[in-house]
Amino acid sequence: MSLLCRLGLHRSESPGVWNDGLFFDRCRACAEPLIRRPDGRWTRVPDDYVVIWSDRRPCHQG
Repeated sequence: MSLLCRLGLHRSESPGVWNDGLFFDRCRACAEPLIRRPDGRWTRVPDDYVVIWSDRRPCHQG
């Protein structure tokens, strides 16, 4: 884990995924799941949240 991560200064891999008023992503240095409000900074996901990373492509049935 980098020094920045230990200080709580995580940096996201991308702009993040928008879901229900929040952005979610992973830290590019330590892969910790991150959360951000539109007007805030990236922080660790609180312990009472569960982040489920899934591929949201539509499933086509023939």
